[in-house]
Amino acid sequence: MKKIFYAIAFLCASSFAAGSGHPYVNYIGSGHEYCYYGDNNEKICTTSGYVCEVGINPGRNGGGDAMYFYLGTTPDCEYSNWYNTAVNDMKTCVFAEQYDANGNLVSTSVHESVTTKFFLNNDTQYAGPLAMTVAGSIALSAYNNRTLVNVLYTKVDNKVKVRPDNGQNCLEEHSGIRVLALQTVKYVPATP
Repeated sequence: MKKIFYAIAFLCASSFAAGSGHPYVNYIGSGHEYCYYGDNNEKICTTSGYVCEVGINPGRNGGGDAMYFYLGTTPDCEYSNWYNTAVNDMKTCVFAEQYDANGNLVSTSVHESVTTKFFLNNDTQYAGPLAMTVAGSIALSAYNNRTLVNVLYTKVDNKVKVRPDNGQNCLEEHSGIRVLALQTVKYVPATP
């Protein structure tokens, strides 16, 4: 129920802002982030950008399937312009674990991801099959047409790990950032 409320509130606010002549897209800005705290002190952020890569991760070890995408701050999707959250507690890390032939952990290397990977997981808390299908269609259409999108997202607290090199908490790259709402924007600047 909470995710439906967030999606409706996000879309209503966006529609109201667009209908009132307020340049909502310019307010947030491509690659800029606005965050606030929702129910249960959950941190929720929004940003705008261009979908530069979209894909799917099949469920790991019997878990739910996940759709993911990356955002660019410019429509050309040059890798150096891919979006990375500015908020420290929303940063994701890439955890590379190596195991020996017996399945024992040999080493773990961790580094901060240079881009934010947004996930929509097929699970009971965030999204079901219908939401994944529609969001996947929106993301793929935005990717193909270089359409600006607004994304509402949050972090998943149980996806936090401690970095072995410095003891700092870091979100797992896989499913650490969850999409709550995805909206395409057809923005035509007003003529002077």
